[in-house]
Amino acid sequence: MQRNGSQDLKNSQNKLWGQNPIILLKVFLKQSNQIISFTVSYGLNVLFLIAYSLDMSYHFGCWRYYAPGNLESDQVQLDEKVISEMLELMGFNSVEEFNKTLATEQRNNLPTDLQNKIKNIFEPPDEPIDLWLPETISAETDQASIKFKNPIKALKNPEPLEINIYGMNIETNPSCNDYTINLRAGISSNKLFEPLTKDHEPFVRLATEKTEFENINIEERQEIIKFLQFNKCNDSLANDNDLLYELGIQIKFLAESIGISTLSFVDADGGEGEFWIDGDEEIGFN
Repeated sequence: MQRNGSQDLKNSQNKLWGQNPIILLKVFLKQSNQIISFTVSYGLNVLFLIAYSLDMSYHFGCWRYYAPGNLESDQVQLDEKVISEMLELMGFNSVEEFNKTLATEQRNNLPTDLQNKIKNIFEPPDEPIDLWLPETISAETDQASIKFKNPIKALKNPEPLEINIYGMNIETNPSCNDYTINLRAGISSNKLFEPLTKDHEPFVRLATEKTEFENINIEERQEIIKFLQFNKCNDSLANDNDLLYELGIQIKFLAESIGISTLSFVDADGGEGEFWIDGDEEIGFN
């Protein structure tokens, strides 16, 4: 004989209501705890996914490498007084001791403790970074000169800059009683910039990976067209290789927003200022 479903449900309800009220309360609380636990766990997972997706936003940094270069200033002379102060900050008693120490080490692979001693004459790179980026960039050719909205902006919370010293020596110039400091050094950060908007991300990826816009495919040229349209420019400029080259170079030059400079020093004549590195250099994004 086939049983009636509604009758079975009624019988199970009667059986349940016939139980001890305390037992029923325990069952209810157990089920409630399971529901609450599931809800909290689910909510935390959702929050994690949201945070993860936010962290996946495209950001990038840059590097600047001086090889070789020398310290220059238009405000202060690198005289004996300044050299003495620098040597004291770096923990050396003389130019000879400094040069001898550096000469015994492999270039491009200086020990960290020695690098840290040398870094004492430079502005600390881990200070809050206040990058200045222009609002517009210009690309000029013989046929055109166009200003574009800068597709890159500085991050609000960038990673600190890091200085690396690869080699250094001090030359004495007896005839003019001053010195020359030659060095190989670099500065970089992996997280400094981001696209101006989310829509700019594909173009910025292209511009930072192919900085001269060479050997671009159809899809990449389409991203250039979108950037041109954003700037209210004619689509045909996407085929102007000279203009694209200049545009790419101007974007690459944004890496020059970081650099290495020394602390401020005062020379024997009262001139006061900092030194920067002048010489051959390479720049790029990472």
